[in-house]
Amino acid sequence: LVFYFLSLSLLNSVAHATNSFFELSPWVIAIAVGFGLQVSLFFYMRHASKALIGEMAATGGVSAGSMVACCAHHITDVAPLLGLSAAALFLSRFQGFFLTLAVVSNAVGIVFMLGKIKQHGLFSREQRFFAGLMKLDFRLVFQASLFAGAAILAVALSNSLYVGG
Repeated sequence: LVFYFLSLSLLNSVAHATNSFFELSPWVIAIAVGFGLQVSLFFYMRHASKALIGEMAATGGVSAGSMVACCAHHITDVAPLLGLSAAALFLSRFQGFFLTLAVVSNAVGIVFMLGKIKQHGLFSREQRFFAGLMKLDFRLVFQASLFAGAAILAVALSNSLYVGG
């Protein structure tokens, strides 16, 4: 959230950052919570096992992708100044898709990380957070999240293509 407010305030103004936040608050909060949960799981995995460096790098890539997707539409704030008006129009038109992509990639990343925690036994049955979750078959949950995410992204893309169309 600090990054969100700083980047928008520097690119435009504090008033713009505040107005944009209130306009997009469900998206911004969902992305921030998802990213925070991924970071927490990442550090949990890192603390629990040093042997998962490659798998943690993959989850870090999903997290980074979420943040890029979240913030990509803010390029529209400076694109016209750089002579990139067409890029600004494109990113503005697909803002909903980029926000949806960020939320979906956060969700898929969280499921992936929980699956790795279960696969490598990096939890204790006494930990209340993990006790119920680890009963799930994360291969199926991951496949379902990919399928649902693809369907949600298809709808978001369709809406972006046909809004005002």
